Amino acid sequence: MHKASNTAQIPDDERSIERAKNKKIRSVIEYGIQVYCQKEGKLLDDLNRIHQVGIRTAMSYRITTPTNVTNIETEVLNVTGRADYLAYKSSDEKVNRVAKLQTSQDLYIEKGLINSPQCECGAETEDLDHTIWECPFYEERREKFVEQIRNEGVNYEEKIVKVIKRKEMSIARIPAGFIRGTNRYV
Repeated sequence: MHKASNTAQIPDDERSIERAKNKKIRSVIEYGIQVYCQKEGKLLDDLNRIHQVGIRTAMSYRITTPTNVTNIETEVLNVTGRADYLAYKSSDEKVNRVAKLQTSQDLYIEKGLINSPQCECGAETEDLDHTIWECPFYEERREKFVEQIRNEGVNYEEKIVKVIKRKEMSIARIPAGFIRGTNRYV
């Protein structure tokens, strides 16, 4: 290994250099995908061009090498495919997190600190649907939430996990904001 002037380690191995270039290029592309909107045609074309230039540079391909060949050999998704994949993974993680939420009271019951699963408002259980749709402690917060949900075309009082599992991220963010504001879930 050689030391560069900025004290970064430079590997002698050519494959390691290629991997480092690929990793850097992918991280820059992923950042671009997350920051910029993929629906603007010119921007998407520019990102695809940058993506192809990065692949050609990292893999030492000629400009005349066809795009489909470079994509297949590098096994890298195009910009639109990568954005779709990142959005899918992000929404999947959020749905799983919300579906597995545990109230503070559930945690206390599990640890043996309290015996009853009742909500402080008197309801039989304090679960996610009760907190979001019924609990009187959050009536003021719920009014804004219901208005936002109705604007998105969601049926009022539908099971909250079903609401979150929809593909539109704008809908999934609304219950997440409500839940975060209650300070009841761990």
